[in-house]
Amino acid sequence: MKMPCVYINHGGGPLPLMGRYPGGEAGLDFLRNYIKTLPVRPKAILMVTAHWETAHPTVTGGVRHPLLFDYSGFPKETHEYTHDAPGSPELAQKVL
Repeated sequence: MKMPCVYINHGGGPLPLMGRYPGGEAGLDFLRNYIKTLPVRPKAILMVTAHWETAHPTVTGGVRHPLLFDYSGFPKETHEYTHDAPGSPELAQKVL
């Protein structure tokens, strides 16, 4: 079964950490309820980002991925948030 491909703009840097979301309440409702619309619960999520600049397409395949703060001008507490996202070296190899 093929799963949908979805583009979700994170927009606004750390605004969600500050209690604001660029999509407003409608955007938050979409994110909160999206999983319920899928035909099956995904085993993994492949995230594609334009925040890297490399000569060739690059795939990271770590077991954990720490947050990267590539913004400035926001309150100090927005740079203190932590979330080591789980990775999948096996999926990274399939993507390669």
